[in-house]
Amino acid sequence: MKARDHNPVKWMGYNAALTLLSPVWGPYVFKRLFQSPGSARRERMGRGAELPPNPHRLWLHGASVGEMAAAKPILQVIHNKVPEVKVAVSTITPTGRAAAEASYPWAEDIRFFPLDVPSAVRKSLNAVKPALVAIIETELWPNYLYLASRRCPVVLINGRISDRTFRKAGTCKALYTWMLSHISVLGMQTQTDADRVVQLGAPEDTVRVLGISKFDEPVKTLSEEGVARWRDVLGVGDWPVIVAGSTFSGEDEAVCRAVAVARSVVPGLKAVIAPRHLERVPEVLQAIRDAGLRGQLRTDGPNPEADVIVLNTFGELAEVYGIADAAFIGKSLCSHGGQNLIQPMAHGVPVVYGPHMENFRDVAAMAEAEGAAIRVQNADELAGALTDMLSQPELRRSKGQSARTLVERNRGASERYANLLLDYLYPVEELAR
Repeated sequence: MKARDHNPVKWMGYNAALTLLSPVWGPYVFKRLFQSPGSARRERMGRGAELPPNPHRLWLHGASVGEMAAAKPILQVIHNKVPEVKVAVSTITPTGRAAAEASYPWAEDIRFFPLDVPSAVRKSLNAVKPALVAIIETELWPNYLYLASRRCPVVLINGRISDRTFRKAGTCKALYTWMLSHISVLGMQTQTDADRVVQLGAPEDTVRVLGISKFDEPVKTLSEEGVARWRDVLGVGDWPVIVAGSTFSGEDEAVCRAVAVARSVVPGLKAVIAPRHLERVPEVLQAIRDAGLRGQLRTDGPNPEADVIVLNTFGELAEVYGIADAAFIGKSLCSHGGQNLIQPMAHGVPVVYGPHMENFRDVAAMAEAEGAAIRVQNADELAGALTDMLSQPELRRSKGQSARTLVERNRGASERYANLLLDYLYPVEELAR
């Protein structure tokens, strides 16, 4: 395996460039930093709680909610196999931290990731004292990778290289080659991701295709009683339901228009819209009114007269998908790469999404090939696809069964990632004891 490139000249050169560009990035970063609460600010400066030494501590880092969801089944396997394992988790966003706290109540430590400057990174590494660092998906920070790899192995898990990242990385390939040289093993989701990371400079002998951990994400399948309870909570009765998950600005209008069109063919149709960012709830309510529909907030209780319910809560979407007759995947009509389509498919719900599913490129391709999903190009096609699916029960059932089968067939990646991490954390003879 290729030796890590610990040439300090390259590292110092990178930080010299970072310093020269500080008038560009500094004001924004430090404004956000000092707007943070005191404890968050201290952690981002590297002054978080100091952990006691432990020869088997894993530091797992993921950017936000999506990465925490991807890591959850992996860490659960590790925790089941070695309950005493020490895991420190870091994330960048407040919502990511909330997701980590909800997902890993047994974690030794949960903190904000440090600013990627040498002083903050050094302090964080000294405080956490990892025996192994695991990075989720594409969280590549030059100073962190360089300094962490001087201390312990660094592993990438559930790695992916989106179309957008691949295009951007091509303009600074030397930086990516240097960063990737500090990662001991790169566990990638698909062969496409593996090929791309090698093209960006990763040594071939460090790259493995281990699968997509989100297929293993635990989904609480709803019983008949569970479906009935959620339908009562949301006030949708026995009417057909579309769930639009993680919508982005501009998509709510398209969904509401599609609902209005479909209601002319499917009387009584209801919709649930879950915006990706809850601060957009007033914008979603306005889109509902503009479409001539009646809206209701989830937190205001059930209203049988409402046409569209806005899910203005955190952590309920994965379960609410279970009452859907069809689901729309947000961030796909706009150029933002799409969202998680595995959650509704695990419930046996057929999915519809726009042209932009770059963040779930391979899963979307599999879903389309299996007949579990429909890709549309615009709001008019969205209305047509949802109308066809909701007015043809046999088509809907067929696509739903294909969706569930696809998820079940692709499970197992989390076990492979967990074993990879445990191989580093615990030598075979220690696990045997």
